[in-house]
Amino acid sequence: MRVFFLYLIIIFLVPSLHAAIEVDETWWSGSRVANNSFTSGIALKKTKKMGIQTTFAGATGLAGLNIDLNFSEDFALSVGYGVSRGFQAINIHAKQSLGGTSFIPYFVWGYSNWHAHGRESGVYNTSPAILAAKFLDAKEKRTGVFAKNIVYPGLGIQYINLSGDWLGLGFFAEVLALVDINDFLAGPTAGIGTIYYF
Repeated sequence: MRVFFLYLIIIFLVPSLHAAIEVDETWWSGSRVANNSFTSGIALKKTKKMGIQTTFAGATGLAGLNIDLNFSEDFALSVGYGVSRGFQAINIHAKQSLGGTSFIPYFVWGYSNWHAHGRESGVYNTSPAILAAKFLDAKEKRTGVFAKNIVYPGLGIQYINLSGDWLGLGFFAEVLALVDINDFLAGPTAGIGTIYYF
Protein backbone atom coordinates (compact mmCIF):
# COMPACT_ATOMS: atom_id res chain seq x y z
CA MET A 1 0.00 0.00 0.00
CA ARG A 2 2.84 2.38 0.81
CA VAL A 3 4.39 1.73 -2.55
CA PHE A 4 1.11 2.57 -4.22
CA PHE A 5 0.85 5.98 -2.43
CA LEU A 6 4.50 6.74 -3.16
CA TYR A 7 3.86 5.89 -6.81
CA LEU A 8 0.83 8.28 -6.91
CA ILE A 9 2.81 11.11 -5.29
CA ILE A 10 5.62 10.75 -7.81
CA ILE A 11 3.19 10.66 -10.73
CA PHE A 12 1.44 13.87 -9.65
CA LEU A 13 4.39 15.75 -8.12
CA VAL A 14 7.00 15.40 -10.86
CA PRO A 15 4.89 17.02 -13.63
CA SER A 16 4.03 19.87 -11.25
CA LEU A 17 7.70 20.50 -10.49
CA HIS A 18 8.49 20.40 -14.18
CA ALA A 19 5.74 22.96 -14.90
CA ALA A 20 7.04 25.24 -12.13
CA ILE A 21 10.52 25.10 -13.60
CA GLU A 22 9.17 26.00 -17.02
CA VAL A 23 7.32 29.00 -15.58
CA ASP A 24 10.44 30.05 -13.72
CA GLU A 25 12.55 29.81 -16.88
CA THR A 26 10.19 32.05 -18.82
CA TRP A 27 10.18 34.57 -15.95
CA TRP A 28 13.89 35.29 -16.16
CA SER A 29 14.14 34.87 -19.91
CA GLY A 30 15.50 37.82 -21.83
CA SER A 31 12.71 37.48 -24.40
CA ARG A 32 10.06 38.72 -21.92
CA VAL A 33 8.11 41.63 -23.37
CA ALA A 34 7.21 44.57 -21.14
CA ASN A 35 3.45 44.92 -20.93
CA ASN A 36 3.35 48.52 -19.67
CA SER A 37 3.21 51.49 -21.98
CA PHE A 38 1.71 54.94 -21.75
CA THR A 39 0.19 57.31 -24.29
CA SER A 40 1.80 60.43 -22.79
CA GLY A 41 4.24 61.58 -20.16
CA ILE A 42 1.33 63.06 -18.23
CA ALA A 43 -0.33 59.60 -18.09
CA LEU A 44 2.94 58.05 -16.92
CA LYS A 45 3.29 60.63 -14.11
CA LYS A 46 -0.28 59.92 -13.02
CA THR A 47 0.69 56.28 -12.38
CA LYS A 48 4.35 56.58 -11.40
CA LYS A 49 4.36 58.99 -8.47
CA MET A 50 8.09 59.16 -7.73
CA GLY A 51 11.26 59.84 -9.66
CA ILE A 52 14.97 60.04 -8.97
CA GLN A 53 16.82 62.75 -10.84
CA THR A 54 20.47 63.56 -11.49
CA THR A 55 21.31 67.09 -12.56
CA PHE A 56 24.46 68.49 -14.14
CA ALA A 57 24.93 72.25 -13.68
CA GLY A 58 21.85 74.26 -12.80
CA ALA A 59 20.44 75.03 -9.36
CA THR A 60 22.23 72.19 -7.53
CA GLY A 61 25.72 73.20 -8.58
CA LEU A 62 27.88 71.01 -10.77
CA ALA A 63 26.16 67.70 -9.88
CA GLY A 64 22.98 67.07 -7.93
CA LEU A 65 20.64 64.31 -6.89
CA ASN A 66 16.92 65.00 -6.40
CA ILE A 67 13.82 63.04 -5.46
CA ASP A 68 10.70 64.04 -7.42
CA LEU A 69 7.19 63.49 -6.04
CA ASN A 70 4.34 63.76 -8.55
CA PHE A 71 1.37 65.16 -6.63
CA SER A 72 -0.69 65.15 -9.82
CA GLU A 73 -0.04 64.28 -13.45
CA ASP A 74 1.21 67.82 -14.18
CA PHE A 75 2.62 69.05 -10.83
CA ALA A 76 5.70 67.77 -9.00
CA LEU A 77 7.76 68.82 -5.99
CA SER A 78 11.45 67.98 -5.83
CA VAL A 79 14.08 68.09 -3.07
CA GLY A 80 17.76 67.47 -3.48
CA TYR A 81 21.40 67.97 -2.66
CA GLY A 82 24.26 69.02 -4.90
CA VAL A 83 28.01 69.43 -4.87
CA SER A 84 30.27 71.65 -6.87
CA ARG A 85 33.71 73.13 -7.00
CA GLY A 86 33.86 75.36 -3.93
CA PHE A 87 30.39 74.79 -2.42
CA GLN A 88 27.45 72.50 -1.66
CA ALA A 89 23.77 73.09 -2.44
CA ILE A 90 20.41 72.20 -0.95
CA ASN A 91 17.49 72.58 -3.35
CA ILE A 92 13.70 72.46 -3.43
CA HIS A 93 11.58 73.26 -6.47
CA ALA A 94 8.12 72.88 -7.95
CA LYS A 95 7.56 71.83 -11.56
CA GLN A 96 4.40 72.53 -13.58
CA SER A 97 4.20 70.43 -16.77
CA LEU A 98 2.39 71.88 -19.78
CA GLY A 99 1.22 68.68 -21.48
CA GLY A 100 2.69 66.83 -24.41
CA THR A 101 3.42 63.22 -25.28
CA SER A 102 7.07 62.14 -25.00
CA PHE A 103 8.34 65.73 -25.02
CA ILE A 104 6.92 67.77 -22.14
CA PRO A 105 7.64 71.49 -21.68
CA TYR A 106 7.50 72.77 -18.10
CA PHE A 107 7.87 75.77 -15.80
CA VAL A 108 9.97 75.47 -12.66
CA TRP A 109 10.13 77.66 -9.54
CA GLY A 110 12.65 76.94 -6.83
CA TYR A 111 14.91 77.79 -3.93
CA SER A 112 18.55 76.80 -3.47
CA ASN A 113 20.97 77.42 -0.65
CA TRP A 114 24.55 77.48 -1.91
CA HIS A 115 26.97 77.35 1.01
CA ALA A 116 30.60 76.71 1.94
CA HIS A 117 32.31 76.55 5.33
CA GLY A 118 35.71 77.93 4.36
CA ARG A 119 38.84 76.97 2.46
CA GLU A 120 42.40 78.16 3.01
CA SER A 121 42.81 78.77 -0.71
CA GLY A 122 39.51 80.67 -0.94
CA VAL A 123 36.85 80.24 -3.59
CA TYR A 124 37.68 82.05 -6.81
CA ASN A 125 36.40 79.55 -9.38
CA THR A 126 33.02 77.85 -9.12
CA SER A 127 30.76 75.76 -11.28
CA PRO A 128 28.49 77.36 -12.36
CA ALA A 129 30.78 80.36 -12.76
CA ILE A 130 27.97 82.80 -11.94
CA LEU A 131 28.52 82.22 -8.20
CA ALA A 132 32.11 83.54 -8.14
CA ALA A 133 31.53 86.05 -10.94
CA LYS A 134 28.37 87.75 -9.62
CA PHE A 135 27.19 86.50 -6.22
CA LEU A 136 30.35 86.40 -4.04
CA ASP A 137 32.01 89.54 -2.68
CA ALA A 138 35.79 89.84 -2.14
CA LYS A 139 35.69 88.66 1.50
CA GLU A 140 33.56 85.61 0.65
CA LYS A 141 35.94 84.68 -2.18
CA ARG A 142 39.01 85.10 0.07
CA THR A 143 37.67 83.13 3.09
CA GLY A 144 35.50 80.64 1.24
CA VAL A 145 32.74 81.14 3.83
CA PHE A 146 29.31 82.02 2.44
CA ALA A 147 25.65 81.06 2.36
CA LYS A 148 23.64 82.30 -0.60
CA ASN A 149 19.86 82.06 -0.71
CA ILE A 150 18.81 81.81 -4.34
CA VAL A 151 15.32 81.78 -5.83
CA TYR A 152 14.68 81.11 -9.48
CA PRO A 153 12.09 80.71 -12.18
CA GLY A 154 12.90 78.62 -15.22
CA LEU A 155 11.76 76.90 -18.39
CA GLY A 156 12.58 73.37 -19.43
CA ILE A 157 11.81 70.53 -21.79
CA GLN A 158 11.73 66.89 -20.77
CA TYR A 159 11.76 63.71 -22.85
CA ILE A 160 10.25 60.58 -21.25
CA ASN A 161 10.40 57.06 -22.72
CA LEU A 162 6.82 55.74 -22.63
CA SER A 163 7.27 52.02 -23.41
CA GLY A 164 9.70 49.14 -23.54
CA ASP A 165 12.60 48.23 -21.30
CA TRP A 166 13.50 51.89 -20.65
CA LEU A 167 9.97 52.84 -19.57
CA GLY A 168 10.06 55.85 -17.23
CA LEU A 169 13.58 57.00 -18.13
CA GLY A 170 13.77 60.65 -19.15
CA PHE A 171 16.17 63.43 -20.03
CA PHE A 172 15.73 67.15 -19.57
CA ALA A 173 17.30 70.54 -20.23
CA GLU A 174 16.34 73.77 -18.49
CA VAL A 175 17.24 77.46 -18.40
CA LEU A 176 17.06 79.25 -15.04
CA ALA A 177 17.18 82.89 -13.90
CA LEU A 178 18.97 82.77 -10.52
CA VAL A 179 18.33 85.62 -8.07
CA ASP A 180 20.48 86.01 -4.92
CA ILE A 181 17.91 87.37 -2.46
CA ASN A 182 20.58 88.46 0.06
CA ASP A 183 22.20 90.96 -2.31
CA PHE A 184 19.50 91.29 -5.03
CA LEU A 185 21.83 90.10 -7.78
CA ALA A 186 20.68 88.01 -10.75
CA GLY A 187 22.12 85.91 -13.52
CA PRO A 188 21.22 83.08 -15.90
CA THR A 189 22.34 79.46 -15.87
CA ALA A 190 21.30 76.20 -17.51
CA GLY A 191 21.25 72.56 -16.55
CA ILE A 192 20.76 69.12 -18.05
CA GLY A 193 19.94 65.82 -16.43
CA THR A 194 18.25 62.46 -16.31
CA ILE A 195 15.23 61.25 -14.39
CA TYR A 196 13.72 57.82 -13.80
CA TYR A 197 10.08 57.52 -12.73
CA PHE A 198 8.99 54.47 -10.76
